[in-house]
Amino acid sequence: MKMRKLFAVVAAAATLIGGAVFGAATAVADGTATITALNAQQGCTYTAYKFAEFSNPQGVTKITSIDIATTASGSFLTTITTAAQDAKNNTTVPAEYKNNVAAWIATFSASELRTFADEMKASLSEITNLNDFNKGTATNTGSSPADTAIPLTEEGWYIVVKHHTEDSAVVTDSVAVVASTINGYTTMEFDLDDGQKNVIALGQFNPKDENQPNAPNKYVYDKTMCSEDISKNTDSMDDKSVSVGTELCYVVQTNVSKAAAGYTTYPITISDTVSKGLTYNETDGAVQIKAYWGDMKSTSADDKHLIDSSAYTVTTTSNADGSTTMLVAFTDAHNWAGNQLWISYSATVNKDAGAADAVTVSNSAKVQHNGNDWSETTSTHQYVGGFSFFKYGVDNNVEAALSGAKFNVFGGTSATGTPLTFTKVDNADGTSYYYYDPAGTVTEVESDSEGNVKVYGLKGHMSTESEDDGVYTLKETAAPSGYMNVDAVKPVFTVRVDLSVTSGVVSNTLLLTSNNNGLKLASQDGTDKSIKVKNVKSLTQLPLTGGAGIILFSVIAALLIAVAAIATVRIRAVKRELQA
Repeated sequence: MKMRKLFAVVAAAATLIGGAVFGAATAVADGTATITALNAQQGCTYTAYKFAEFSNPQGVTKITSIDIATTASGSFLTTITTAAQDAKNNTTVPAEYKNNVAAWIATFSASELRTFADEMKASLSEITNLNDFNKGTATNTGSSPADTAIPLTEEGWYIVVKHHTEDSAVVTDSVAVVASTINGYTTMEFDLDDGQKNVIALGQFNPKDENQPNAPNKYVYDKTMCSEDISKNTDSMDDKSVSVGTELCYVVQTNVSKAAAGYTTYPITISDTVSKGLTYNETDGAVQIKAYWGDMKSTSADDKHLIDSSAYTVTTTSNADGSTTMLVAFTDAHNWAGNQLWISYSATVNKDAGAADAVTVSNSAKVQHNGNDWSETTSTHQYVGGFSFFKYGVDNNVEAALSGAKFNVFGGTSATGTPLTFTKVDNADGTSYYYYDPAGTVTEVESDSEGNVKVYGLKGHMSTESEDDGVYTLKETAAPSGYMNVDAVKPVFTVRVDLSVTSGVVSNTLLLTSNNNGLKLASQDGTDKSIKVKNVKSLTQLPLTGGAGIILFSVIAALLIAVAAIATVRIRAVKRELQA
């Protein structure tokens, strides 16, 4: 268990009415006494050691005064006395309290009691008879913070020690000074220490040292959910494929500790980082977020409450690895104690995700409560795909890379409609690639100096997605000089961009379909799955068998018809000239 540097805990009940009178009054009759650690941390044990007893309570249900008698003895009493004197700046116990140091401690202010508890924590190992005063213990065995009651054999004033086991060693986390429940009474006049402001009943305290908070819940949806109610959408975009230009809505949720109610202010900070390839959407230079407390996933409007933007600040920092971190700092979350805290914002997949054929973009979040340790990180991931192929021609029976071949790219299996738009990136070595850009102006992708066509930034196909996702059809619009530039013999073919993730690494496998590839001008290697696309200089370079052969003869027929049509026109023209 990771714990922050711990501070002493002082229960509200510690500052009983000063100057209490001690005489022959009978001690308060023991009932069923308890001390409850509010929002006790999971895996932690709370043990109560009695150092004083109560008698002669005054009041009806609320105690207005009570007598206190010290019951500690031996090294336990010695340690208590030394800690009390240190808390009072090394002041010697006044003569009137010499035989009843607990009564003197009852006159301490909240800050002095906090120091006393701190001194007790530091000196616990020096107490040789501590277990003689053990009147009860309890452990939160659950998986999350919960109110945990310590059953006591006696009523009284207690030193409550919180500890946990780490690497087989017992670690003392904090010490609290707490009055137990008292039979017949519910409250006492308290001087409340910060962190205990919500304690109004006897036998309660807030362990102020909290465990490292749980990692926040992280959700990602279509962008429309940032302007709508996320309870209407259960279609998560986590581990899905997206394209450059996709806008996503991210949501982060953390639980505000019940202990927050005991503080005057209880800050919570959410740290959110988008990886390279994602850009926070801004308005007027600032990330636009919405914050809520309650349950955003509830269908009832009464369960969620928009938080005014004045309650938090938003700052962003660009990091060396191309990522960007946003800090959303809530200065005071104590009014939302025991509730959920949410933020939502949008981000867009940018061109950096279009620089390769398989790219992961991620968004991660962590939280910090009340200045304690940061939580672990929760992340979501999306994947961006692409494809490439080698463009070649056959010259003297030798395959040669062809530059300058141009293609339209269409989404789906049809080479009709409006082609996709791209932005071209030229590399220093003369090669190039294209990334999908919804706002781009390039409608034709062209083979580079090495004969390669590289098209990135596209939505791919994941195993959990529709078979129609990640499917693209390419149609050659212009063949290189010297090669047949007839539509019937220019390549048209369809690919599917299959993306898979193994051990967090995304990979890309192309699938060349038979659709629109009757002439087999596009082919795929059976081993490395690379695709080659051929241009021909003459019909003799086309295949002559199977379906391709039938298509070839259809092409020849089409060419003959075209030649015949041209010849007919020419003959008629000559005939008219002769008749003139």
